[in-house]
Amino acid sequence: MSVCLADPSAGAAKLSERLQKFTREYERSVVTSLQRRVELKLAPAQATAEPVLRARHRHLAENAEPAHRPVVVANTFNRAPAIATNELTARVTGLVYLVGTVLGAALLTLSTTKAEHSTLVIVVAGVTTLVGIALLGFGHKLPSGILEWANPAGAVAITLEIAAFGPGIASNTLFWLYLLPVVSMFFLFGWRPAFIGLGIVYACALASSLLDKIPLGQTFFFYALAIVIAAVIGWLVRAAEHVEVDPVTGLLNRTGFTRRVEAACEEAARRDNGFSIICITIDGFSDYVTRHGAQQAEKLVQYLVERWRTVLPPKAIMARLGLELDVFAVKLDDDDNRDQIVQDLISVHDGQSFSVGIEVWQPNISASELVTLALSAMHSAVHKGGGTISDLGANRRQVAALRKGLVSGEMHLVFQPIVDLRSGEAIGAEALLRWTLPSGESIPPDIFIPIAEDSGDIIEIGRWVLQEACERAAQWTGTRESWRKVTVNVAAAQLIEPDFVEHLSETLHQTGLSPDRLVLEVTERTLESQPDVLVETLANVQRLGVKVAIDDFGTGYSTLSRIWKLPIDSIKIDKTFINAIVEDDRAYSIVATIVTIGGALELSVIAEGVETAAQMAKLNDLGCGEAQGYLFGRPAADTVPLSTGTTGAAFTA
Repeated sequence: MSVCLADPSAGAAKLSERLQKFTREYERSVVTSLQRRVELKLAPAQATAEPVLRARHRHLAENAEPAHRPVVVANTFNRAPAIATNELTARVTGLVYLVGTVLGAALLTLSTTKAEHSTLVIVVAGVTTLVGIALLGFGHKLPSGILEWANPAGAVAITLEIAAFGPGIASNTLFWLYLLPVVSMFFLFGWRPAFIGLGIVYACALASSLLDKIPLGQTFFFYALAIVIAAVIGWLVRAAEHVEVDPVTGLLNRTGFTRRVEAACEEAARRDNGFSIICITIDGFSDYVTRHGAQQAEKLVQYLVERWRTVLPPKAIMARLGLELDVFAVKLDDDDNRDQIVQDLISVHDGQSFSVGIEVWQPNISASELVTLALSAMHSAVHKGGGTISDLGANRRQVAALRKGLVSGEMHLVFQPIVDLRSGEAIGAEALLRWTLPSGESIPPDIFIPIAEDSGDIIEIGRWVLQEACERAAQWTGTRESWRKVTVNVAAAQLIEPDFVEHLSETLHQTGLSPDRLVLEVTERTLESQPDVLVETLANVQRLGVKVAIDDFGTGYSTLSRIWKLPIDSIKIDKTFINAIVEDDRAYSIVATIVTIGGALELSVIAEGVETAAQMAKLNDLGCGEAQGYLFGRPAADTVPLSTGTTGAAFTA
């Protein structure tokens, strides 16, 4: 993380003081999202801050107490196989219960030997049925510790059924059902809980013999068979999972993670319950490896993984991707609080920043593509300087919504009047694009216009706006028939289109609007992108008879050496200056200068954002010719005030 300090030496002292406050317990409170965003904006004194942060890494890795040492790899005796998710464990255990129930019911019905306690058989069968159904439906929500005890409990149920039947073929048949929980436990649980469960199964089997229901020799044979099956099942599962498990962290590798994401994609398509893929990388990790070596780097990674485990929900799936130690992935369900979890993940180690990429599941996208998209978003965050969160999928969803909004008619034009300050009469209007969702919520232009520009949709949107504005202006009747102009904003992407001028000419011809009634507005910053091309295009626009205006004048990069060469007809003073023109003498002086420059260059000057009579009076004193703003009328689709003295009139286009 970079920290901006006015005095580098003071910055080092401050960071050193913070370092001393680190306790051996590593229990720091999680920083808030706002604090983190502020920290990530601070940049320059990186050379001063990084050595101290490296010292902090070294302190954490070398001086950790044994209780906080990572045990991800060493603790494989207790750790369940990676395949044993809560959902799979619940399903398998539930099926074990239901199979035992069905078999018990069948024996009760078909056996020639009547059960000694048929009521007990029915009660046990009913309970195991309910437990099995509950595990299949809701077991994935239970903690793994409870699921571990469900299998030995099944062995107890088998013992009760054997006791209820008494000696005979039925009891002998039920006896071999003890193998079901044995196989289930060694397939789904770590060695220690599996062996504990096996001991309970052995005790149940011995109890069946001591009750004179099962021959003792059969019980001992079962013991030998069960331990062999348990060892083989346990070994095969753990040998197979090594193909999908990262040896350093004990997490899934990319192969295992992708396989689980494939299953999640199928379930999401079936249940319409989505999920997200989060990719996270440790900023500056390669430098840490270079300075401290791979062994210390592994310790730091293991420490972070253990901390991450504490903030992830039970159903989350985490993996380490690729050969790099510092790239991880997490799968989160839609019902998880994704934003909060991401903040928790990047806050587990105070002083270390992380770059995060997010991708949300979409239909018809494969698991490998989904993971790749999340990685691309993460790399985008890295390229932005690190310490940021990138959600490229959100951008795509916004673009899709934008296109849908244009097609479905959610976008529409409103018009704000432009007034001649000398006469007080409206002489035209500016066409402004608005986006209103079916819910009634309005999306501000400063949000959806940048999205349209980034996606390239601004060209199609701009053409629609131009066509619609010209059609509306050509149909103005009555008092609006004398309006001289309609103003339309155009983006740089539109102006650099090779056929822009040709399309403009066709639009004027189709709508019947006279060219001298149309004004195209461009911002100063627009002219900075490709000045030569844009200036040539604007010159061709003027040759059609269409006027050109510079919008937000005074906030960009125009200079006197350039502005007099530009093919423009008017300039619009940015509302920032108008807002302060009454109270701030400097703002007043700037506006006066712009009005003077406009007069000297024979350009029309329009003040935008006029909201008070005092502002209008100041503009009149300076000789500003035109203005627009809330004082004269808010943007509206069908009501546009016609002058400073009117409150509004029906506006029919």
